[in-house]
Amino acid sequence: MAERVYLTVGEVLQIHHQQINNYGGVHGIRDIALLESAVFRPQIGYYNSIAEEAAALMESLANNHRSSMATSASLLRRAHLPAGERI
Repeated sequence: MAERVYLTVGEVLQIHHQQINNYGGVHGIRDIALLESAVFRPQIGYYNSIAEEAAALMESLANNHRSSMATSASLLRRAHLPAGERI
């Protein structure tokens, strides 16, 4: 089984910035500590599959980090990744 590679906080911030530029909305993150918590949640070893890890990341980001509708849209786009893509 291939080793999983996870998104970093910096990568999530870059995705957020790109999505705001592409689709509109407000730049900025409400609480960086909550973002860090969400990004590291899939890595704690609790989840049994990559799908569960992706769902945990989506849930945390969608529930705790809505700074704009564009951010929510970017989360949905990242949720539908082809096999082998980063979560």
